[in-house]
Amino acid sequence: MRDFLDAEFPVAQGRRDAPVPPLAPLLAPERMVLQLSCAGWDDVLDVVAERLASSQPGADVARVVGGLKRHREESSCAVGGGVAVPHSFLPARCPPRPW
Repeated sequence: MRDFLDAEFPVAQGRRDAPVPPLAPLLAPERMVLQLSCAGWDDVLDVVAERLASSQPGADVARVVGGLKRHREESSCAVGGGVAVPHSFLPARCPPRPW
C-alpha cells in the first residue's frame, strides 16, 4: 500500500532546498488497522488511537483520540472504497525523520 500511495500521490517538491518527508514511515504496519468493522466513526477513532498510541511510548490515548476527532471535524479522512486514513498532528509524537 505504501508503494501504491507514493506512486499515485507523489509529494510535490515545495521548495528545492527543503527535503520532502517520505510517506512510508507514517504508513508503517504497526500504524495500520485492516478489515475493521465498527458501528460508527467514534469507535473507529478509538481503535485507531489505541493502535497509534501503542506504537509511541508515552503517548496518551485520550490526546490522540481528541486530535483525531478535531481533525475529522475539519475535513474527511475517507479515501473511498471503504478506506480511510484518520490522522492528526501531535508535535511530540511525530515519527523520526530519516533525513
